[in-house]
Parts: sequence; C-alpha cells; structure tokens
Amino acid sequence: NSTILVSKFYVRAVRFYTDRNVAVIDIVGKKFFSPHPIDFISDDEMALDFLEKQPVTFGIVKKATALDLERALNLQPYRMTYLDEKGGAYIVKIERLILDKAVVN
Repeated sequence: NSTILVSKFYVRAVRFYTDRNVAVIDIVGKKFFSPHPIDFISDDEMALDFLEKQPVTFGIVKKATALDLERALNLQPYRMTYLDEKGGAYIVKIERLILDKAVVN
C-alpha cells in the first residue's frame, strides 16, 4: 500500500501500469507546468519528510535522482538498496532503520 517514488520522466508510465499511488521526485527540478494531485518532492528535506511516512519505499528513478537520494540519505537512518537497472531506470528500495535506543543514549 506504499506510495512509489518516481522520477518525473517515469511518472505517467508507472502510475498507468501499476495503478499505485506515486510521488514525483526531482531534486532542484521544475514542477509540472500545470497542477497535479500528487506529491512533488523538490529538495532533500521534502524527501526525508516523505520517506518518514512509510517504513519501506520503492522507487523507479533516473541515475541522477538515485545519486541525489544517496546524498540526502547520507548520515540519516535509512538504507537504500539498488534492486535493478533497466534502460536507465534504477529500481531502489529505501528502508527506514530502527535505531537501538541503548546505542543512541
């Protein structure tokens, strides 16, 4: 039931073929020229806020977006795994890590 994180380039196809909720990620990118009823993530803080809402997020993103995600997740309690790459689309899995409170304190 989770929302799929998708690069702007792939959003129509992913939404059509999966019939799942999607959120667009385009760090430092331009929004769509007209309003759309989906989340549009355009900076690191928005990405982290979005990822906090679900324990596991799957994404279909361009290489540049995958690198933006790696940078945004650096030193954050998340693990991003590359599952596959097809035609320039990277399929990723982002998991929110459960931190051991004994280690934190």
